[in-house]
Amino acid sequence: MLVSGLGKSQFPLGVQLTADNPAPTIVMAKFNETYPDISPIWWRSGDHYSATFIEAPSGIKRIMVYDSFGNLVRNDSQVGEKVYPAPIKQYCNKKYPGEKYDIWSSEDSKGKKSYFLSRGREIVWFDEQGNYRTKPGDNNSKSKSNIQFN
Repeated sequence: MLVSGLGKSQFPLGVQLTADNPAPTIVMAKFNETYPDISPIWWRSGDHYSATFIEAPSGIKRIMVYDSFGNLVRNDSQVGEKVYPAPIKQYCNKKYPGEKYDIWSSEDSKGKKSYFLSRGREIVWFDEQGNYRTKPGDNNSKSKSNIQFN
């Protein structure tokens, strides 16, 4: 499988790592167990390390986030409109009319799914049903199933 890194990320992933300043060996080893033929671009934010890449031949953009011990924290994949819940599109059309955006599916280490989009340096989160959240895993949405906009 041929894969390339995402290049300059559209997300605030932190500091891009280099050969002189790589991710910890254990983190890269854990990534390579799952993706042995992929050369991702690595990022560091605090104690988390993100491997960004594009899967070929599908062209799906992915981000794998690990802690400093090599434990998978989150697995993110760009998804198409038919995959994410309709309330996300409704929210975006109301809050960001005319803007183009990419929606990502995110699954944490416990299998909990959420969605997000990036607007510059802002990440906008949604729960599995498509309700807006202030952050991933937040149980207090600003809008419920019947979407309300201020």
